[in-house]
Formats: sequence, structure tokens, C-alpha cells
Amino acid sequence: MHPNLRGVHMQNRIAVLDLGTNTFHLQIAEINGRSHKNLYKEKLPVMLGKGGISNGVITEAAQKRAMDALGYFKHQANVFKCDKIRAIATSAFRNAKNGQEFANQVHEQLGITIQIIDGNEEAALIYDGVSLCVGEIEPTHLVVDIGGGSVEFIIGQNGKPKWQLSLEIGGQRLMDKFHVIDPIPNDALEALYYYLDQQLLPVYKAINELKPTVLIGSSGSFDTLDEIYRKKTNLDFDIENILSDHLPIFEYKEIFNELVSKTKAERLQIPGMIPLRADMIVVASCLINKLVDNMPLQEIMVSTCSLKEGVIKRFINSFDYLQVGK
Repeated sequence: MHPNLRGVHMQNRIAVLDLGTNTFHLQIAEINGRSHKNLYKEKLPVMLGKGGISNGVITEAAQKRAMDALGYFKHQANVFKCDKIRAIATSAFRNAKNGQEFANQVHEQLGITIQIIDGNEEAALIYDGVSLCVGEIEPTHLVVDIGGGSVEFIIGQNGKPKWQLSLEIGGQRLMDKFHVIDPIPNDALEALYYYLDQQLLPVYKAINELKPTVLIGSSGSFDTLDEIYRKKTNLDFDIENILSDHLPIFEYKEIFNELVSKTKAERLQIPGMIPLRADMIVVASCLINKLVDNMPLQEIMVSTCSLKEGVIKRFINSFDYLQVGK
């Protein structure tokens, strides 16, 4: 603890905005000393990368959707009387030729400062967020966060990150390349697997050297896979009410086989599937398959925490929250 914080009791509210390639997330938390309480969560399917991610631009239509969502998020932050707004932008912003320009427009119109982070910082924040939910996992573990634009991989031991990598092979990018016909044809599936094998070579190397036995999926598609699994056994299950869960490997494989053979309309009929994930879930599951098949895997865990919680953890552990409002 910082020496100037000893005996200090501070209470503040922070709104964290995670501006992803497909989804914009809002989380409002009340910071009370060294602990926090979540007050409000919401996600919107902004689809920032739609129509432009493969060309390195944020389209005008996507900018309009983003501006509307950010205006709404700012309104919610005001309703909850937040002292600070932290907006973190990832793959779609950092790879778009007009990403910084659009971030500047957001600041001019809404007064929200968007921090565009690189892949390494994104991976570090994700690991911080996951550790806030699952605690310090003793076995060597691989944390994976599959976004629309990028995928983050972090191998940790005893709650400490040992290796990390961010690759621009997120769900929207994979869909644009391989999943243009539904259900995905066998030749496209084979091409996707070949592409993933090439892209994941550094990840396979790290797995071979550090030998993680636990795969921890961070939010997103992993939440949906877990929700589908739990709906098969417990109809009252709600992923929003837990911090982490265990997804049996054989159950995951059964779900994957079901997903890959169905059209989007058929996937939407699966209990636990939400419309927001129905498109990307196939290519995301293919990526997970590659990791499962190349790990000395003993367990799959799902963490509902990710980058947002990492920002909150950093905020709690920093000295700057004493300066909020000044």
C-alpha cells in the first residue's frame, strides 16, 4: 500500500468503457477503499469492425453506431454520478487508419477521452481482470480472450503472468476470411484450421515450454459456451451472476460439434445462445479447438471478468483514485 493511503477511506464511482471490435461494454463500480462493488453492467453490439476491419478503417456507419452507444454510456455514467470515466479502445481502433481521428471526434463531441492501447497492454489488463475473478490459480494456466479484432494469450503461474502475446486473429477477422457461407463448409473449415496453425505457432511454442494444464477463457464466447453447457443441466443458470465456472472438456467438444454443423438460425435456437455471439461463436470455437488439442489440458475454466475488471483493479491499486474529481 502507498504510505499516503494508510488509514484513508475513499469512496468513488468509476465508469469503465471497453470499446471492442464487436461489442462496447460499460461497467460502473463503486470503489470503497481497497474493495469495489459492481453497480451496473451493459453491453451493446456496436460492431465497430463491420465492413471496415479488413481494410483498416472504421466506416461512417460504424462511427455513428459507436457515437450513439458512447453518448448513452455517458448518460448512464451521469445517472450513477460517476466521478471518472475510463474508456479503453483495442484492436479496431488501434489498427484503423482513422482510429485516432475518430477518438478525437468522440472527445470533441462527448468529452470522453479514449485511450487506445496496444496488444501487450490489453493482455496485461485482461490478466489483471481474470485474476480478480478467479484468484491466484496455482497450476500453470493459459488465459485466452477472443475479441472481434484480436486474441490475447497469457500464460501464468501462481497468479503471475510469465508470457503473453496479442494476435490480430479475432472473430470478425476470421469470419471475414473463412466463415462467409453458413454453415461453414468443410473446405473453409480446413483452410481456417491451417491458417490458425500458422498464426498460433508462437503460442504452441510457449505451451510446449511452459506446459499450462488449465485453459481459462475470458468472457465473450467462453461465457456463451458455458451458458449453453449449463442450460443443458440447470435451466436457472445465469452467467451474469457468477465470477467463474468449470466447463468440462468433453461437454465443450459436444457443443462445438453442434455449433459447427448449424446455420445461424439453428444456432440461435440452442438454449443459452445469445444473438450477439451467434455469428462469431463458430470461428471462436475453432480457435479454442486448436488450443485444446495442443495443450496438456486437464481443465477448462471460464472467467466472466476481463479487461474492464483489469482497469478497475489497476484503479484500486493506484494512487490516482484519491485525485478523482480534482
